[in-house]
Amino acid sequence: MILTVPATPPVSTPPFQRGPLSRQAPLSHFWTIQDSSGRLLAEYLAASQLDVAYKVAPGHYDRFRLEVSSSYRKLFERALGLVLARHAWQIVQVSARRAKQCRSAQAAADPSAPHL
Repeated sequence: MILTVPATPPVSTPPFQRGPLSRQAPLSHFWTIQDSSGRLLAEYLAASQLDVAYKVAPGHYDRFRLEVSSSYRKLFERALGLVLARHAWQIVQVSARRAKQCRSAQAAADPSAPHL
């Protein structure tokens, strides 16, 4: 007995997913750390507030567990809060223009620093 598999229609990319060659809109805002003197720390620039938190929080936290477990999320928020309080930092949103200025100021101050 020979089994035949029916032909499946081609899979189309949903409109919300962009292919590798599509043009994506540039980000208009970034997130970073601001210290107690108001200085922005370029090494913590990221596209989302959560990405900045991952860079700051000690240890490794599983992104999926943060989404599904409120107790795990509380542990993460507590660890993050301790680090932010210890250094008198806060996570702030900055415009893309200000983020670019922050990166160029860091590059001028420390040419060996990694470029973000």
